[in-house]
Amino acid sequence: MNPETVDTISSYWDTNFWRLFLPIDMGGNRYSWSPIMIITATFLWNTFSPATVYFIFTSLHVASFATVAYTFTRSLLFTAVLGFMVSLSTSLNYGMVYGMASTIHLFLAFAAITAFVSIRYLTHASTSYKWVAGLVLSWIFLALCFEFWVNLAIPTILSAILIHVWARRTDHADLRKRSAIVALSVFGVLLVYIAARLQFAGQHVMHGHENEMVFSYDHLLLAVEDMFINYLTYLHMVITSILPGFLSFSPSYTYIGPETILAGQNGYHSLKTDLVIFSHLTSWRFLAGAYCVGFLMLSYRILISAFSSRSANALIPLVFVIIVLAGFVTYIPIKMRPMHLTAMLGYKAIISSSGFLILIAWLFYTAPAWAKSEFIRKAFIIVLPCFVVLAAFTRPAVERAGLEAVGLGSVSDPFWWLGDPAPEPVQEPASGPAQEPNP
Repeated sequence: MNPETVDTISSYWDTNFWRLFLPIDMGGNRYSWSPIMIITATFLWNTFSPATVYFIFTSLHVASFATVAYTFTRSLLFTAVLGFMVSLSTSLNYGMVYGMASTIHLFLAFAAITAFVSIRYLTHASTSYKWVAGLVLSWIFLALCFEFWVNLAIPTILSAILIHVWARRTDHADLRKRSAIVALSVFGVLLVYIAARLQFAGQHVMHGHENEMVFSYDHLLLAVEDMFINYLTYLHMVITSILPGFLSFSPSYTYIGPETILAGQNGYHSLKTDLVIFSHLTSWRFLAGAYCVGFLMLSYRILISAFSSRSANALIPLVFVIIVLAGFVTYIPIKMRPMHLTAMLGYKAIISSSGFLILIAWLFYTAPAWAKSEFIRKAFIIVLPCFVVLAAFTRPAVERAGLEAVGLGSVSDPFWWLGDPAPEPVQEPASGPAQEPNP
């Protein structure tokens, strides 16, 4: 999708390898500082086929989540449910079209390692400097993997602060100290990273750029409204990541199509029939409002439950709630763009989506403790896997329709993309230069 980026990386790989450790212009004055990810991915892409690399990435993603889950819970049930949900997750489907997004699978595997070190430090009494050094080094390593790490660092700092407050209220002196060290360590790495990254932040102030921020607006009202819409849009993408496609986007637009919808109007108000299509494209916002309110109510209940308990286990779902609510904050101040009209770029909220999957798996695992009735427990056990499977099979069609509507291509048969098909031959016109093939 970005041949200019591929050419730049290939050039550095062959002649100036050291340059890969510095911020790289990914095209359009958009810089990325992800040396570990770029070097690892380029090596694999130069060694194996696209399909093999993709399966390496996804396998490491699932295996790392399952390994960390079992290490801390020793529960095959929790591990199996989480592995099942991560395996069928659709949040990274756009990686089939936008190749760099597929590397997020590998980033999440690295993030699981960092999470392991952080959780291990928090849950054990040892305050050895070796563990503190490992904590800092693991976050530095993650910071050099992928810029998405900021979306994990911020909820981690917020979670550590809340744990610190809880520990003070309940007289858990060791936990209070360790949570403070975690918050300060991650915050320190974040400050250094931002100071370096600000030297290459031109895309955020460039007029008309995809990443232009709301601060360039002349009216505060526009900035506030954009950020509000962005927040609900991303939260909607996270919550619907395990829901069947027809519960997140217009089934009519997906399965019938705009031409049939317009034909059904029989020519009524022909000058404005485009608004009928617009109605179908934006109908998901009604559902987004309901889903977001429902999740915020659940979050409030989990918060109250955690601070009403003296058991540290009550903090576990609260941490995942914070990850869900704050795992996409770097995208909130970016101007509302047409590409978000249909809310299909789930990879941008992948940190929150991962936290959401873990939260749901945890609620599934602990259902006997919190579900007051046998009916609720059985319904949860039956409905959840059904929804996950239905989402895996129905969301690709929804995403294809939604992405095509905003001009971002389609999520087609994954194996077609992974097969690295040859481009269509360029047709030489009767006169004039050769035309570029349809991307």
